[in-house]
Amino acid sequence: MDFIHSWIVPPGAMSGPLVFACVAMAALFFVSVDKGGLGGGIGIISVPLMLQVAPVKFTIGMWLPVLIICDFCTIRNYPSEWKPRAISKLIVPVILAVAATTLALNRANLENDSPHAKQMEAWLKLSVVVVSVIFLLLKLRPAPDENAPAWTPTWPAAIGVGILGGVTTTIAHAAGPIVTMYLLPQKLNRREFVGTAGRFYFALNSIKLPSFIAIGLINWTTLRYGLWLMLLAPLGVGLGSWLNRRMNPVWFVRIVHTSLVLVTIKFTYDAWKVMR
Repeated sequence: MDFIHSWIVPPGAMSGPLVFACVAMAALFFVSVDKGGLGGGIGIISVPLMLQVAPVKFTIGMWLPVLIICDFCTIRNYPSEWKPRAISKLIVPVILAVAATTLALNRANLENDSPHAKQMEAWLKLSVVVVSVIFLLLKLRPAPDENAPAWTPTWPAAIGVGILGGVTTTIAHAAGPIVTMYLLPQKLNRREFVGTAGRFYFALNSIKLPSFIAIGLINWTTLRYGLWLMLLAPLGVGLGSWLNRRMNPVWFVRIVHTSLVLVTIKFTYDAWKVMR
């Protein structure tokens, strides 16, 4: 039990060791398989899922190194399959949005059970709800004409997506669906899409790392309790990459979308309880 409470279950956890470990492994599975190329956006629920068993400040900080490991493994699984021009216009607006949002987080009191922490958790869940709803609505659109030319990103679109993605990735590590909506009209093939997104997320999350350390979101405690998840992350990414090559993702994507609908309903209710 000493090992479990020293390395697995962090201080302030809102559940027992078994429930915490199961929820953490489920969150890791969703995000790592997503980054491996078969998630369809399901990684967006990983942080809100962790908030069911761990404090908001700890979760935001602990999850970033896990994501960086997943992104690195994605790059290893897609070594040359990417298109730099597809994401080049996003870099500057994303950096500016991450910097501004990090400063706002630094001013917020996110200590356990504080009113600010509760409000932050509510806003975090609402951001996931908004992004998920937009993502699902876009999925309901008629399939685009396969013969239509690929979309070339414009600066206004890149600035809007960059700002929204920078804000959501800083407070909830939830830029995935936003970036997906930006990349899909560019008509990359499946493996180019995953490789390009993986490199963008790796750069984005690496940019966040120094500021998260500077404001105390990442420290020795978050690294220690996140170590076991970092060690397991390559297995999930490898599984996602393997399934991307060998499996028809239709049914998996349907399960993902159903899960997003259920999560959206649950998080809307949770946020309403806190903010009413």
